[in-house]
Amino acid sequence: MTPIEEVFAGSSFAYATHTFDLVDIEGETIALYMTQVEDADLNKAKIDVVVAISMVTGDIVPTLAGKPYFSIWDELGTTSTIPSDSVHMVRDDLYLTQFLANPSRRGVSAL
Repeated sequence: MTPIEEVFAGSSFAYATHTFDLVDIEGETIALYMTQVEDADLNKAKIDVVVAISMVTGDIVPTLAGKPYFSIWDELGTTSTIPSDSVHMVRDDLYLTQFLANPSRRGVSAL
């Protein structure tokens, strides 16, 4: 069984799609796989999730929240019809880190 099949063992549809990216996290090469799975809460509609797999061990690398994948729908999606519920603010932590480290940019709003 592949790591993706293990994470979504209860799903009848779970496949890595056409995209992935390799990143270095604390000296370890991690592959980030865009994956489609069925979502039971959305009548088995297919949603996109990102699964991280270590290229060293082949194991799933959990998110900072301890989840085995990042669900774009769960984290950013809504079925609400209220316009303000569909507006998401995504902070660029790399920019924020560089901003905080560079005193000359402190007059510029980072958020």
